Amino acid sequence: MSRYVFADERGQSWTVGFDPSVASYFAQVDSAEDIVTIVGDGYGEIRSVDDLKRQLEQQVELPAPIEEKLRARGPQSVSDLEAARARSRVRGMEQHITHTAHGGMSL
Repeated sequence: MSRYVFADERGQSWTVGFDPSVASYFAQVDSAEDIVTIVGDGYGEIRSVDDLKRQLEQQVELPAPIEEKLRARGPQSVSDLEAARARSRVRGMEQHITHTAHGGMSL
C-alpha cells in the first residue's frame, strides 16, 4: 500500500495512496477525533490518479509532488479484473473469519 501525507491550506492533514487489497486509490483526512476516509474505501472505486483528483477537486488540491509519486509508484489504472480479484480476496477473508469465529461451524 502506498501512503502519502500532506497538509492543505488550512493545515488539515490528508493521506492519499493506493490500496491493492481493494484495488482503489483513496483519500483520508485526519479530524480531531478520527481518520475519515473521504473516497476510495469501496472495491475498485477510484481507478486512477485522475479519478482521485476529480473526486477531491471540491475539497483539496493534490500537491504536484504527491501527484507525481502516485503516478510513478501506483498503477496507471485499475482494471475490472483487478477490482474483481480484490473483491474475491476480501470475500474469502470474510468467510474465513466467520468460520473461525464460530468454532468451525457453518452458518
